[in-house]
Amino acid sequence: MNLDIRDIRKKDIEPIKAIIADTWNAKDFIEDEGVINAAVTMMFISPILNKSTFGRVATLDGEVIGVIFGSRVGETTSYRMLQEDYTSELLQLLNLNDIERKVFVELISYLRDTKATKIYVYTDTMSNYGFYDHNGFVRLDEAVTVFNLPIGKLENTNFIYEYKL
Repeated sequence: MNLDIRDIRKKDIEPIKAIIADTWNAKDFIEDEGVINAAVTMMFISPILNKSTFGRVATLDGEVIGVIFGSRVGETTSYRMLQEDYTSELLQLLNLNDIERKVFVELISYLRDTKATKIYVYTDTMSNYGFYDHNGFVRLDEAVTVFNLPIGKLENTNFIYEYKL
């Protein structure tokens, strides 16, 4: 086994997209892989590449298994050159069904119109809440909910996170 941590290269972008989609369990709620790719590209990859001043991937036997991007104050962004033509991803998002498009457009419009500086996320232990813990979200509060089901009790911890934009 050969573990390597190195600078990100153009060929790493597709595996990085797959890691992001897996992290968000995208296949659990979006069936169309084209929509998943488009959403990951436009909501994560493009903004990350535009704002990051450093990035690294971890590879195991040549396969990308982890990624980190970040920005240092005062440094020039350096990953814009890894971007490709995102026309097909944009068209994919434009071809969403009416409900998907409405939700997506309303969210983006709302954030732009209000000049939002923070977002709040509600999640729970049945979701991948660890993602927020490890990506700069601040856990503000948590509470346990107990569901009395015919098969017994189900406890679920709910979390509220804050992220400053």
